[in-house]
Amino acid sequence: DDAYIVIGDNVSLNGTTITSRNHVSIGDNTQIGPNTIIMDNDGHPVWPPEDRWAKKGPSAPIIIQNDVWIGMNCIILKGLTIGHGSVIAAGSIVIKDVEPNSIYAGNPAKKIKNIGPSDL
Repeated sequence: DDAYIVIGDNVSLNGTTITSRNHVSIGDNTQIGPNTIIMDNDGHPVWPPEDRWAKKGPSAPIIIQNDVWIGMNCIILKGLTIGHGSVIAAGSIVIKDVEPNSIYAGNPAKKIKNIGPSDL
């Protein structure tokens, strides 16, 4: 009932799905590739099986800071922050916080390297 989604200025969403039961915030100048899913909740509980139809699963906010680039076919799960200026490689599944100015890739996404002006 109190869920909300905040999308900053100059944000590019391309076939993106956002599901919120808590809070999703997307910062300014962020690009999100096709088929990416951002979900701040688990949908339903895992146990007991009979509760899967009747109850909501846990939720926690997702904060995507400014100047982030999320590649296509990524999944961003609940309770994390993606730091300013970071890049999430295509096909990655993000389950933990992402440091600012870094590249993360994989399933689960792991830090590949820091990035900055010297990488131009």
